[in-house]
Amino acid sequence: MTKKHPDKDEIKTRISNDLRIGKSRSQILSDLESEYYDLDHLAKLVVGTANPEVKENYKGYNVVLGILVLSLVGFRFFVFRIDYAGSGLSILTLIMGLSIFKYEAIAYRLIGIISIATFLRYVFSFDFDRLLITDFVMSVSVVALSFYLGVKLFPQFGILGPKKDGNGNYVID
Repeated sequence: MTKKHPDKDEIKTRISNDLRIGKSRSQILSDLESEYYDLDHLAKLVVGTANPEVKENYKGYNVVLGILVLSLVGFRFFVFRIDYAGSGLSILTLIMGLSIFKYEAIAYRLIGIISIATFLRYVFSFDFDRLLITDFVMSVSVVALSFYLGVKLFPQFGILGPKKDGNGNYVID
């Protein structure tokens, strides 16, 4: 059998189905590795796919996080009249916020980091008032919820990919 290039959506569906029937992540990776190229990409997909039961348990929190991120971006655009540099970060925040609704593992870590960075940018640019306090509360909520959900939904996913052990092997299960 000839190996083929991985199709992200097809593989994520397959991983979800395999997790649903009780296969281990390492077994799923082994099966995929025999059919597809690019072990690194496959490992990211296996570790970056939430277990369907866990996904269902945290669905409400995920929706709250997504809405909170989109609200934060809207709030910043209307209140702070974001300049060019700020708009780049806000657009990235918006993209990551939309990725949260699709359960993209990398989005949870990055949205927390971006929220911290953009908030710090505004702290040093604006006078301390109720709008800045509102932004602070929203930012802290996004950071806390994004890191919490990131750990709960994707425990073996690091900041940018699968965690590795001391020998450089992926930590899958």
